[in-house]
Amino acid sequence: MKDILLAEVAGGRAVLFSSHQLDLVSDISRKVVIVDAGRVVLEGEVREIRERAEFRYAEIAFAGATVWRPDGHVDVVSADARSVRVRVRAGTDPSALLLDAERAGKVIEFSFVPPDLSEVFLAAVGREAFVHDQDREPVR
Repeated sequence: MKDILLAEVAGGRAVLFSSHQLDLVSDISRKVVIVDAGRVVLEGEVREIRERAEFRYAEIAFAGATVWRPDGHVDVVSADARSVRVRVRAGTDPSALLLDAERAGKVIEFSFVPPDLSEVFLAAVGREAFVHDQDREPVR
């Protein structure tokens, strides 16, 4: 389906696509209008909507088993012996987060990205995508 829609756009046709699968929408659409309960909650270019989000995700992978508990206002989304995924405010300095992680162990991978479209939607309508760290308030 994705290939068919993209072929239509490449052929110069305008395509109106409606879906609840926001990851698919993000893959094939440049501009979106997202509606919840009959009201527009987000609209614009997908990249800009994601970049305007108030939070980011950092994923850190360590060379070996490492226990890292990040400093500051950080929500741990998931963690195992060798990796941690955290949610932070958009203004967080990624280099400071990386330095903090490096104090715990040898970092072999680090990424700092805006949330995907479905996560931005959930935040925009007041529903959280996760509640993993009960000791901290969700980033809003």
